[in-house]
Amino acid sequence: TLKRQFEAEARFIRALTYFNIVRLWGDAPIVLKVVSVEESLSIGRSPVAEVYEAIEADLLYAASNLPNSYTAQDFGRATSGAAKALLGKVYLTQKKYSEAVTILNDVVGQYSLLNDISDVFDTNNKNNNEVIFSIRFNKEILGQGHGLWFAVSDISISPFTTKLVNAYSGSDVRKSLIEFQSAGNLLVPAKFFDTESAFRNFGNDYILLRHADVVLMLAEALNEQSYQASGNAFDYLNDIRERANLLTLTSTDLPNQASFRDAVLNERFLEFPFEGHRWFDLIRTNTAEAEINSGVGISIQDFQLLYPVPQTEVEKINNVSIFYQNEGY
Repeated sequence: TLKRQFEAEARFIRALTYFNIVRLWGDAPIVLKVVSVEESLSIGRSPVAEVYEAIEADLLYAASNLPNSYTAQDFGRATSGAAKALLGKVYLTQKKYSEAVTILNDVVGQYSLLNDISDVFDTNNKNNNEVIFSIRFNKEILGQGHGLWFAVSDISISPFTTKLVNAYSGSDVRKSLIEFQSAGNLLVPAKFFDTESAFRNFGNDYILLRHADVVLMLAEALNEQSYQASGNAFDYLNDIRERANLLTLTSTDLPNQASFRDAVLNERFLEFPFEGHRWFDLIRTNTAEAEINSGVGISIQDFQLLYPVPQTEVEKINNVSIFYQNEGY
């Protein structure tokens, strides 16, 4: 049983890694067993669809062989809920909406939204019921903390865009999470604030999956299946809005599938700033070029939706018929 758990944990991490790889670079070499150095130099890039097949297989195994929870000393290990939540995101990214709804519905009852969103990021409340999977840090142990995230010494060079700041209405409690707080001689968003330890580092866990993400993914997937003027999709979207102290939305505000789709994307913009979701949300919804061109004033082209493959890797394989550069680079 323990061996199956360990394999499932490893396959969860492999799936997470490949999910990032395929979304950033597209076609990728699939390595699912130990290979020699010589063999590794002959492995080419496989099509996106095959990479997703490997990801799904790993997450299905993980979902079936991981426990639902752990005791406190093992908190931070991947759970069955984490595997299902990630698999839901994998399905959603591929526009497999029915599969996404089914697997995400399995997750809903296991976690919950905290009443106060700031409590989700409180470093004294790391084991809270909204966190599904996070990268753990401990600032009280040498080498297990980190530097301040998104910290600046000059607010004029902050990473915050005018568009983000202006996107929040006056009543939205989430706006306070992106406001700067003083941490020594640096400024840091309230969302990632922590006090410095004796080792001069910080201990926020990096949350990769939380229940608010599952709720909004469900709203998105249900709407993509079919727009309903009332029902669960509106309920899930409004759960997030009510916690943020915003008015609920009805079919009068969002009368069709397209308007609901836009509302979910905007809600994700407000809910997850600086949590690593925005770029992938824009790619998944085919809105990256329009959003960046209009919102940031930077013109991007189709080929830039994928990263260039590091040239060192192309040269290492030295066979462009199997290991090629992405188009446009």
